[in-house]
Amino acid sequence: MNYLEKYTISFGGLHEGTHSFQFIADDEFFVQFAESPIASGILNVEVRFIKKSHLSELLFDIRGTIKTECDRCLDLMDVSVSYTGSLFLKRNISEEDDKEDDEIVFITQTQTEICIAQYIYEFVILSLPLRRVHPDDKKGKNTCNLEMLKKIQSLSVKETSTTDGRWDDLKKLLN
Repeated sequence: MNYLEKYTISFGGLHEGTHSFQFIADDEFFVQFAESPIASGILNVEVRFIKKSHLSELLFDIRGTIKTECDRCLDLMDVSVSYTGSLFLKRNISEEDDKEDDEIVFITQTQTEICIAQYIYEFVILSLPLRRVHPDDKKGKNTCNLEMLKKIQSLSVKETSTTDGRWDDLKKLLN
C-alpha cells in the first residue's frame, strides 16, 4: 500500500451534509515528497467535507510544527504552521472536461474518492514564511549557528568603493 493512500477521503457513500476527517502529517509524510524543504514535523490536519450534489467543499485546518533549514546558517529550526483554507470539488458534465483551477478540482462523474496528500503538502509549503531564519533571543542576540556565521563572514567578498572617474560628472546630474 502506498503511504499517501491513507490521506484519501472516500465520499461516494456519504450522504449530503458536513463530515469531519482527521489526519496526521508526520515525518514519513514529508519523506514522500522529493526535494521537500521540510526535514520533519508533526501536523494535525482537520478536514471538514461538505458534500453537495455537484459542488462539494473541503475546509482545511492545519496546525503544528515542522523542522526546516535556516536560510542563514543551514541548521534545522522549528517553524510553527497554521493554515486555514478551502478547496472545491466539482463534478464534470462530460469526461473530457478535465481541467483544474487554483481552488476548484474537477472530478469525473464516477469518481468516489480523492487523495488530499498533495493538497496538504502544498498548503503547508505555502504557509511557511518566505525567509526562514532563527529568531533572536530575548536579549536581541542572534541564535544562528555561530561557527557557520563566522565561516560565512570569512568567505564573504569585501567590496571596495573605487569609482571610475569618468562617471562622476554624470552622477552630479542625478542630484
